[in-house]
Amino acid sequence: MKKFFINSMILFVFLSLFIYIITLTIQYTETNKLKSNSKIELSIKEQTVTMPKPLPKAEANYSFSKVFFVIRLVLSVTIPLIFIAFGGIAIINSFRGNELIRLLKFIFIYLIFDFLLTLPVTFFSSFYRLKLVGLSNATLSLWSENLFKELIITLIIVTALGWIPYIIFLKYKHWYIIFALLTIPIGILTSIISPLYIDPVFNEIKPLEDKQLEDKIVKMTNKVGIEDVKLYEVDKSKETKALNAYMTGIFNVKRIVIWDNTLKALNEKELLSIVAHEVGHYKLRHIPKAIALSSIFSLLILTLVNYIYKGLYFKYGKGWAVTGYKSLSAIPIILVIFTLLSILLQPLSNTYSRKVEMDADKFAIELSHDNLTNGVLEVRFMESNLSMDDVNWIFKLWVYDHPTPKERIEMSNSYKPWENDTYQFKRYIK
Repeated sequence: MKKFFINSMILFVFLSLFIYIITLTIQYTETNKLKSNSKIELSIKEQTVTMPKPLPKAEANYSFSKVFFVIRLVLSVTIPLIFIAFGGIAIINSFRGNELIRLLKFIFIYLIFDFLLTLPVTFFSSFYRLKLVGLSNATLSLWSENLFKELIITLIIVTALGWIPYIIFLKYKHWYIIFALLTIPIGILTSIISPLYIDPVFNEIKPLEDKQLEDKIVKMTNKVGIEDVKLYEVDKSKETKALNAYMTGIFNVKRIVIWDNTLKALNEKELLSIVAHEVGHYKLRHIPKAIALSSIFSLLILTLVNYIYKGLYFKYGKGWAVTGYKSLSAIPIILVIFTLLSILLQPLSNTYSRKVEMDADKFAIELSHDNLTNGVLEVRFMESNLSMDDVNWIFKLWVYDHPTPKERIEMSNSYKPWENDTYQFKRYIK
């Protein structure tokens, strides 16, 4: 255990220095872009939004994003391998006590190990980089506080519920099918608990204060038969300069949440367009569909995990120091296989997500009869969120769960279903 701890700390220091050097190198090569204070000039010709060029800072931000993406990808696969190489399986085999106690010890050690090795890239990508490009308002203390809150919540949830899938894994031959089915109630439970109990841990969430805006939103939602929409605002300005709004929850905890800086930065028409997009998610039942799709993806991945792990174990298992085909010491190996397959199938999930987001855009346009504002919003977001107009296809496939601004602006310019009655969502709108 002592050797495991020492090796982990040495690797942590190495990763910190390595990522620090890479970050400084990118910072140096992008110096001129990072110093730029240019703004995007909105250009509208004949009710069509001209596609703007991304800001120099957005290009610098993209350079960081590509490198950090590769680092995170490599770490996600290698962390369970490193855990094994550092003697993690031997440590698991040395645990004393019943299976539940041994499982809790493993969960705690592995989550802390994962947190430690991902901390350098987390710091440089989500704090240092965002400060550098001017997107972050968070102090180091606030950022650290939120990071440790996430860790504690993860530890509590995984230690409280982790024994359920583990017992299923031990006792049932077709454990992977049961796991996949469990993602449905877990997804529903998460969608209920997160808005009520987890989100408020990080931010103050309160009912929308602008009653005039609320009245107009309610009139809009009534047009699609939604009479119980809950509208909230959240104090994200203490953390970021980026703009956003989102829909969360399920059943009677469904809500649309608008960031406070978004409320201040955009005019009423733009805010209504954002909310119309979220209403699209709401009306088209995208959260329930996402939960169902997650179960299907889980079944696919876990079925492959089962057969790949079984084949590898019976061929090479003797050299792994694993105490049995189904044992606690097998979990790190299963994590390696699961992570690799999840990475390979991520483009499928992202492709579906981009389609869902584009459908919500089209729904918003049909609801408002205003395609121009939808395009204008993307220009606003390109400036406020330092977004690129387009990205390379690899980055898009593995990272982008939303369409690129270029795709959204082009769609907004051309999508006018009222001209030739080509509505896609007319049945939802009164």
